[in-house]
Amino acid sequence: SETMLPVNVLQGDELKRKVGTTLGDALKNEPGVHSQSFGNGVGQPVIRGQTGNRVQVVQAGVSISDASDVSPDHANAVEPLLADRIEVLRGPSTLLYGNGAIGGVVNIVDGRIPQSLDQDNMFVGEQTYDSVNDENRTLVRLDGAFGNLALHFDGVTRDNENVEIPGLANMDPDAEENTDGFVDNSFGEGESFHFGASLIGEKGLIGFSAGRVTSNYGLPPGVHEHEHGEEHDHGEEHEGEEHDEDHEEHEGEEEEVAIRLDMETTRYDIKAHYDFDGEFLKSFDAHIGFTDYEHSEIEFEGDEVEIGTTYTNEGFSSRFTLSHGNENWDGVAGIQFGQTEFSAVGEEAYIVPADIDSAALFVVERLTTENIDWEFGARIEQLDIDPTGDCSNSETTSSLSASGRWQFLETSDLLVSLSNSERAPTVEERYSNVTGPGCTRPLDNEELVLHAATDLLEVGNPNLDTETSNNIEVGLRHYAGNFSASLNLYYNQIDNYVYLAEEGEFEGEMIAVYQGRDATFKGFEVKLDARLADLEFGVLEAEIFGDVARAVFDDGTYVPRMSPVRIGGELSLSSASTSAGITYIQAFDQNRAGEDESATEGYVNLGAYADYSFALAGGEMTVFLRGENLLDEDIRLHTSLLKEAAPEPGRSVSLGVRLAF
Repeated sequence: SETMLPVNVLQGDELKRKVGTTLGDALKNEPGVHSQSFGNGVGQPVIRGQTGNRVQVVQAGVSISDASDVSPDHANAVEPLLADRIEVLRGPSTLLYGNGAIGGVVNIVDGRIPQSLDQDNMFVGEQTYDSVNDENRTLVRLDGAFGNLALHFDGVTRDNENVEIPGLANMDPDAEENTDGFVDNSFGEGESFHFGASLIGEKGLIGFSAGRVTSNYGLPPGVHEHEHGEEHDHGEEHEGEEHDEDHEEHEGEEEEVAIRLDMETTRYDIKAHYDFDGEFLKSFDAHIGFTDYEHSEIEFEGDEVEIGTTYTNEGFSSRFTLSHGNENWDGVAGIQFGQTEFSAVGEEAYIVPADIDSAALFVVERLTTENIDWEFGARIEQLDIDPTGDCSNSETTSSLSASGRWQFLETSDLLVSLSNSERAPTVEERYSNVTGPGCTRPLDNEELVLHAATDLLEVGNPNLDTETSNNIEVGLRHYAGNFSASLNLYYNQIDNYVYLAEEGEFEGEMIAVYQGRDATFKGFEVKLDARLADLEFGVLEAEIFGDVARAVFDDGTYVPRMSPVRIGGELSLSSASTSAGITYIQAFDQNRAGEDESATEGYVNLGAYADYSFALAGGEMTVFLRGENLLDEDIRLHTSLLKEAAPEPGRSVSLGVRLAF
């Protein structure tokens, strides 16, 4: 109740119930948050209609430096299953992480670098099976302390077969590449391992971690359109080849092209924390993350294998913060530096390689009075993009934010927030299919390279203006005994909102150019929680939520892929050893479609869960059962580019066991 603006936090048992393969899966049922899927292996969070490079994903506050914001078919290079907590931040606090976080910030907090010598569990092991895709998932986590040295290890392995669905994958029954009852090429596998250590004293700590995340997943048939020459590379191997036999069983008489993404990232982190004795200075934190990211987009056509594009992103991201304050005032001031070398290489690479440097100064201050809390944030950031050729660009952006929380009753408060945020256009928005002398698009459209994920000939605009967001938000919250309620309304006017505008066709392919256009986003979220009864065998609780997001351009046309109106709820019963519940999500028809975009039918997603814990050999064992889409509905997300080619998974029942000491 003391937070200034909406902060969705998933942790503990709730996180264990909701976490999935992708970040979007974990957050998709939080008020105001949806998922943008691109097949079973990709799920990007959508916050109030914003996603991609307008939603910043950080790990322990530091950028993950992957390629997930470049294209919707790129997965986040993180493993949500290993998170201790996932936070969704909005308001002034987002300025701690970046000017571009117009939609919000998703912060993944994990235990890679131990923060304490006190550990709740020394060992956690978990095994899960999911019926919808025959997924087997194994998780192990070890934590320990020896004197002042704290150690951590975690690992996850998972593999799955093709995802089952209730009907045809492609909505068009006459589509050439279509399957009935499953989504072809949706099998996948992944691994994630991390080791960390910290020296911890009375005044602070210094820690280190090293980790590696790999993922191999496929894109549904019919998504990518390619032209292939007569010659292909035959000697390529990749981690998914053991699934070739499974894939070939589903092929028709004609050979089809299957696209698989093979991603791996290695990351090293160094963190230091120091507590001061002074009355004003509280603590100092430093965090530096080094990332080596790569993924290849591999095409299979029969026995022939060809790498279409290889993306790499190598560099570092760092934050240095100083916490300060007194009895009624506290704040954080800091600096942030980042440097990466981004590259997309191959016959289907449509973005030139670029060196990207960033530097920022930021401050967030909070003042507490008798009935009103004030929070102010400011950030100035410089972004330098130096691509191949003579197209370098340097831009400075600034953002300001202010919020107030008035506790007008002992159990109720009113929140008001104003913000002005600037976002510099990214490398793909400026330099897609832009090369050579003069920093312009090719004079001959024959030279344009297709972006297969969107099936568009995308053309960047080096002269794009800064995107500016002016947002106002009002919130009302009530906390009283066994009942709590919250309502948040927002209005966001974005000048020079960067989007892809279709220009016309060339040889059957659509040309789309990045351009700026004024747009307005508005909506609200509501949530009610009630403790209904304290029964002999447990506590009965209920939750109801709903969210609405609307977005239009200045001429009244709709912004594409906006999330539909949605309501949901949960009825749960819990005791010290047992919990069970039923969840219900109703998404309504989305008829407010953008240009050249089809409407989407609503759906009902009915879920259930139950778990039971008991003592075992000095530890605790938990057996759990989860179900989702129990009505086996044909669910197609309006936020997804693949809504017509591939629906969400059908009826899913997962069974697992967790052992903790």
